[in-house]
Amino acid sequence: MTVCAAYAHELLKHGVKAGLTNYAAAYCTGLLLARRLLSRFGMDKICEEAHRKHIMGQNAADDMCYLMEEDEDAYKKQSSQYIKNNVTPDMMEET
Repeated sequence: MTVCAAYAHELLKHGVKAGLTNYAAAYCTGLLLARRLLSRFGMDKICEEAHRKHIMGQNAADDMCYLMEEDEDAYKKQSSQYIKNNVTPDMMEET
């Protein structure tokens, strides 16, 4: 029996334009699922501030900045979808 489900492609509805197959997307999809499950059982009092950095992609932005400075090839490989969609580290919270 499935109680509820969430999928990475649903993150598009929440403004995530790229990176739907990376670790951060898996984390966000898990949070989306958790919110749905908690809401379904009336337990939806999640502290959003505690997870804000991950939800808003600040950890990915920090990684992008680090790789831009330290390893440009790794940056281009790991951030290819962000680059393709013209998303820069300083825009992560907006996306």
